Amino acid sequence: MMISKRLFAHEDAVGTFVPWVLFAAFFVSACHGVISGGNEQIEPCPDGAVIQSCDCGGESVSSGYCCSQRSQSYGCDVGACEEGAVISECLCGGELVSDGNCCSGEYEPRACELPACDLGEVLFDCSCGGEVVSAGYCCRDVHQDEACSFNVYYVSHRSGSDDNLGTSASLPWKSLERVNTVTLRAGDAVLFRRGDVWKGTITVSASGTEGNPITYGAYGTGPKPMLLGLSTVEEWTSEGGALYSSSLIAESAPQMVLIDGVVRAMGRWPNAGYHTLTSGSEGTELSDDVNLTGTPNWTGAEVVIRTTRWTLERRAIESQSTSTLTFAATDYAPRTGFGYFIQSSLSALDEEGEWFYDAAASRLYMYFASSDPTTRTIEVSTIDKGIVSSHKRYIIFDGIHLKGMNTQSIYLWPEPNDTTVQNCEITYSGGNAVLAHYPNRCEVKNSTINYTNNCAVWFSDRGGAVGENRVINNTISNTGTIAGAGGSNADGDYSAIVCKRRQGVVEYNHIVNTGYIPIKYGGENTFVGRNFIDTYCHILDDGGGIYCWDDMAPGKQVLNNIVMNAVGATDGTTGTSASANGLYADGFSEHIFYSGNTLVNIASNGFHSNIAANMDITLVNNTFYAFDKLISLQRWKTDFSTGFRFTDNIAVTTALNSTNGLFKYNVDMSEGGQMPLYNDSLLEEAAHLGVIDLNYYYSDIDKGALLYCSGENPQYYQYTNAEYQENLGYDVHSTFVTGISDPGYYLFEYNATTTPKTVELLETWMDVEGRQYSGHLTLEPYSSIVLLPPNVNNVYYLSPAGSDEIGDGSIDSPWFSLNKAWTQVSAGDTVYLRGGVYEYNVWQNLTGKSGTVGNHIRVFAYPGEKPSITRGSAFGNYSMIYVSDSAFLHFKGLEISHFEQKPDEYPLSAFAFMNVNYCIWENIDYHHNAASAWIRGNSTGNLMLRSDFHHNFDPYSNVPYGGGDGAAIQYINEGLENVVRECRFWSNSDDGIDLWENDGNVIIDQCWFWKNGYREDGVTTGGDGAGIKLGKTLLSDNTTFNRTVTNCLAFDNRTIGITSNASFCKMHLYNNTAYGNAIGFYHSGSWGDAESFIRNNVAYGNSENDFQMSLPSAIIDHNSWNGDHSVDNSDFVSLDSASAAGPRQADGSLPDIDFLELASDSDLIDAGIDVGIPFVGDAPDLGAYEYNP
Repeated sequence: MMISKRLFAHEDAVGTFVPWVLFAAFFVSACHGVISGGNEQIEPCPDGAVIQSCDCGGESVSSGYCCSQRSQSYGCDVGACEEGAVISECLCGGELVSDGNCCSGEYEPRACELPACDLGEVLFDCSCGGEVVSAGYCCRDVHQDEACSFNVYYVSHRSGSDDNLGTSASLPWKSLERVNTVTLRAGDAVLFRRGDVWKGTITVSASGTEGNPITYGAYGTGPKPMLLGLSTVEEWTSEGGALYSSSLIAESAPQMVLIDGVVRAMGRWPNAGYHTLTSGSEGTELSDDVNLTGTPNWTGAEVVIRTTRWTLERRAIESQSTSTLTFAATDYAPRTGFGYFIQSSLSALDEEGEWFYDAAASRLYMYFASSDPTTRTIEVSTIDKGIVSSHKRYIIFDGIHLKGMNTQSIYLWPEPNDTTVQNCEITYSGGNAVLAHYPNRCEVKNSTINYTNNCAVWFSDRGGAVGENRVINNTISNTGTIAGAGGSNADGDYSAIVCKRRQGVVEYNHIVNTGYIPIKYGGENTFVGRNFIDTYCHILDDGGGIYCWDDMAPGKQVLNNIVMNAVGATDGTTGTSASANGLYADGFSEHIFYSGNTLVNIASNGFHSNIAANMDITLVNNTFYAFDKLISLQRWKTDFSTGFRFTDNIAVTTALNSTNGLFKYNVDMSEGGQMPLYNDSLLEEAAHLGVIDLNYYYSDIDKGALLYCSGENPQYYQYTNAEYQENLGYDVHSTFVTGISDPGYYLFEYNATTTPKTVELLETWMDVEGRQYSGHLTLEPYSSIVLLPPNVNNVYYLSPAGSDEIGDGSIDSPWFSLNKAWTQVSAGDTVYLRGGVYEYNVWQNLTGKSGTVGNHIRVFAYPGEKPSITRGSAFGNYSMIYVSDSAFLHFKGLEISHFEQKPDEYPLSAFAFMNVNYCIWENIDYHHNAASAWIRGNSTGNLMLRSDFHHNFDPYSNVPYGGGDGAAIQYINEGLENVVRECRFWSNSDDGIDLWENDGNVIIDQCWFWKNGYREDGVTTGGDGAGIKLGKTLLSDNTTFNRTVTNCLAFDNRTIGITSNASFCKMHLYNNTAYGNAIGFYHSGSWGDAESFIRNNVAYGNSENDFQMSLPSAIIDHNSWNGDHSVDNSDFVSLDSASAAGPRQADGSLPDIDFLELASDSDLIDAGIDVGIPFVGDAPDLGAYEYNP
């Protein structure tokens, strides 16, 4: 592509010839200089860039001038490049580029190095249509044909003239008016000189295109170019007393006033706090029989009303009748007992620096009783907007400072798609700093926003939006901190960031001092991560640091944020306690995953939700430090909700609310339209919310829960920690420590930076899992740690190189065996196994030691290391690790392997538990052993969690390979319950899991079972070959639910995916997938009249039969085999199971794979029925995975 640009010149006042230098996206000129026989005057090359002799299309050029003609037949003799001259690639003898851009030899590939480009995000060494790009202009996208066909315009208020061409830094334009009149094209840029200041507004005139945005940026050196909306008031008239006035023309009533650089609120009555309403009337009136007397008459002023805890509404006072004010209707009716104040009136000025603007007279009034206003610097916002872009796309605002705009500093409307604000500074905004109506693919990044009266970044929402907006790496301070200076829209006023469209990203922002909500988010697949938030909810409350409202979209994630200092704002309300939460899912919001967050010094709840009927809210691995209450769930106007998960969290406080305790559940039956209680029992309803377990709680008092139901039939329960565990069944494997009221007992550290942080320790400390730290510790970015004194409980260490005889169990002198540790441990103690192989020649008989409620004995892998326990050469015929008659034990991170069967040896388990209660197996890797890991006897409350059981074989048993299950929960008595969650069972010679003669209840949730029933070669028939074997039971109880299997995968097992195996009890089989087995679902024996429920399951590709159960009394519906579904391969994203045995995720969760996940167009989506498992869409999907777009 060849683009020619003509060179123009003009004469100055004295007739001297002055060239106009044309800067283009690339420079392809005719010959420069005086051409013999030519009629055109062309500028000389600057600073001696020369060519001695050349032939330009037959035209000779005198010495000292240059040509750039393809017919050049020989090399160039060119002087040195002047400072800043650029050339990306130059072939002298082919294309000579001049005007200060130099070749230094024939076919030299890089003569001069390129300087930094003004436009940013550019590529050097590019060729557009075969033409070299020079003169400081750079390609942005070498794949675009038009990548280099753009103009750059320069603007300098100090040295420019609107009569200049504007295409060079030496001859720039001057005014914003000139900028707003130019017709820009895609790829063009307008650059403002750094250090210059303009008063006025930039109006974007055209859109860019994809890959070729229009850029408004900066050039030169010094401070960012500034768009200024402030006017300095210097001339004052005394109005008597302490009152002064000055004439002031503003585009609208000013909202921002600075006195000596400090923001000053307008005058108000009362000067602080609120007066109290004695009554309100349908949103148009309020009365105050105490303070409103009719003198002064406030008609024409503005009333600011605290209509709710989360709104301040501003209305012009239309009339006053003694104690009653009348105004246009508010969004929420004024409430008796709530507060109001009056502003924007001359009568309200009675304190130093207060101000009022009389719009009708265009006059500013200020109150100075102790100083002379002429000695102060007083600046007032008089320009409404700094940048306005309407219906424009592909726009970049880069490196601009907007200061003191009155209403919107940057105003993008409507649907300002593909617009980026980056590297900007926005200060003293009278309204919003960045307001975008219904944006898509917009960004605000790497910018500083300070002193904003209303909202710093507000991406307003509208249904059905594309979204994909991003707010990244900004520093946002002092937002919405003046009551009455913000807006009156409840959606985003007084908040730092509002980003509610789908696939939004809010990340790496530093947000300090926000009047209401620091981050308000929502929309499908929105991500909020790695933000730092400090001090909020002090002007309005009923909010949270990270807040979601009325959002049912799936896929929302809130990860690794640090949120501090939720203050609360009771003033102007009838409340006496703060309502400032850490994390808040409000208005029936659902489908949110919280992990890795740190919540510190929270005045109300660490987490609060007004719950949805289909909650699907998970909080894992979060840290709550210093809070009033931990979890608060409230149901109103919805049906009973399930799908709440709160696990693996740390909660520490020294000032726990003595009424509410750690967990509060409230059903507000007084609300109209409220659904009835679950089974008419508040207690039963609260006990079925979901999973709450494996947490660490440290508090000053023993207060576990408060449950209450308001309305006609109130119910009320208040529990200690033990009562909470017993009555609700939650946190049975959690740790509780109470009685610590001194905050100095703990050491809390956090890292709110993007790099690791080293914390120096003056003494030895311990974390909640018992790991000790001394000297220093390293915190990863956006993480935190709570440390305790090391003498709370004992910590012992084992090592493969340790000694039971001479070791003392310390980290420097460890023991070798678990047997030795078991002679010392007591409740709350921790035993750490260092990495390496432990070859035990004697069985580890761990008998008779127990933890207590909330104080497990822990046997953990040392963090970051992998201990492997195996059989020594001299080991006899015993179980390798045998635990009996114990309770509250927690085994985590151990590999137990190669306890293989020898000929004529009975297959004994390498990990066997008899008569144990409330024990945990977590992240256990159990493989290549002779028999299953098992739990038997009078055992209840045990949990197998995120563990793997695979490649276990018993070739020398009476029935060869007939006892090599992955795990077994067998011979359990009636009334006992055990849980298996997020475990994997594969390539075991018999079954994946076996519940033989288990008369208790077993819950199997989110587990995978495959390729069981084969010998070592994976092909030859082994034992029974079922994935899940649910029986048999000895009792025949058709009235009790004793088996629940949910969200499990059973595939490629030799015989059956899921079999009842003569279990005579009621069962729940919900949302499971059986694929590639001989039979998917199979019933053997008789369930009699058991009304079991089999729903939302998928059976596909099983070689003999998908479903083979004869159950006349069971409820079997909404499954793939009995609905109007024709299942085929296209219903699934993948049928490749190779990744199922891959590494687990960092937190121990199952691998994130797409095997057997539903394809987006599958008719199995939304084909199920609500069974109490969270779902996305109009109804649950069929199968183990819920489709999440």
